[in-house]
Amino acid sequence: MLGKQQFRLLCGLGCAALLLAGIDIGLVVTNRAAQNEYNTRAQYIQQSLQLEPVYQNLIRTLAELSVRQNDAQLRGLLSAQGISFSVANPEAKSAEQSDAPAGAKPGVSPEAQAETQSNGRSGGNAAGGRK
Repeated sequence: MLGKQQFRLLCGLGCAALLLAGIDIGLVVTNRAAQNEYNTRAQYIQQSLQLEPVYQNLIRTLAELSVRQNDAQLRGLLSAQGISFSVANPEAKSAEQSDAPAGAKPGVSPEAQAETQSNGRSGGNAAGGRK
């Protein structure tokens, strides 16, 4: 038979084990919630990286449009979003376009134009692509 001291010691150890099991369950639940939040943020970052080129092209196009049309509202909108840009020397750009051969597309490099003409497709890649 168990003595009084042994019984109290075993009851105390049993209560401590139950308390530790409860703490462990609480930590598992908290850890799972933190992992879900981390995974959600990682997914958002991954999707943002996929959309970054689209956003860059959109902003570049809006900035070029605001310069071309001298649109103060569009510049204000871009600056309100924290987007700043500087205007390149327009004389250098016009001289670059005047040096272009006849039939050249403005804003498209001569290499890209030659590639488009050689493979007969607009924007295609001569080295790869779908077959």
